[in-house]
Amino acid sequence: MRRARVDRNQPEIVQAFRRLGCQVAHTHTVGHGFPDIVVAVGRYTLLVEIKDPEQPASKRKLTPDEQEFANRWTGDLRIVTTIEEVAEIVDQIRKDQNRGGNNVTF
Repeated sequence: MRRARVDRNQPEIVQAFRRLGCQVAHTHTVGHGFPDIVVAVGRYTLLVEIKDPEQPASKRKLTPDEQEFANRWTGDLRIVTTIEEVAEIVDQIRKDQNRGGNNVTF
């Protein structure tokens, strides 16, 4: 089994989510196409696949395993390349939560 590779920009993407008050769990070592991180924005959870924008387009494509996972996954899965995208995602989720969407009560 090959060692899980961390994208160059993963630390800055993780830090951007955390600066916005999100919880982040690293999952890049799970394998089988599972995304790089799991993020909680309040009580909303999303999976995030990180791609490095400095890589050529061919290297930013989903691997066959990642694509297969994405095709099967019915929850929220995002591909993120920049910290600006992080801010947009978190802002949109919080707006949805404020309108009463994406809330889970136990």
